[in-house]
Amino acid sequence: MKKNIQILSDGCKKCNTLTELVKNVVSELAIPADIQVVNDVSIMMSKDVLSTPALLINDVVIMKGRVPSKEEVIGYIRDEKKCKTAEEYGQTCSHDTCF
Repeated sequence: MKKNIQILSDGCKKCNTLTELVKNVVSELAIPADIQVVNDVSIMMSKDVLSTPALLINDVVIMKGRVPSKEEVIGYIRDEKKCKTAEEYGQTCSHDTCF
């Protein structure tokens, strides 16, 4: 199944780093994905993202406010690493449990 990946970004260095990291991981692992960088503040606010960068996979906020490691990104994209922000922010998590 093709992943819908969004990076909520204000254009800062951390945001650009996350964007490149995600693109590299998707390319290296040949994962079918649409990657979109979103700079729209209203979308950020609707997702309760006050600190960028933020990573969304299939419209679920996975992490925000930092640049995760490459291993974390691989886990998020492969659905091996469970999200914790979905539950915290009242979103439906696509995983069995959040840590």
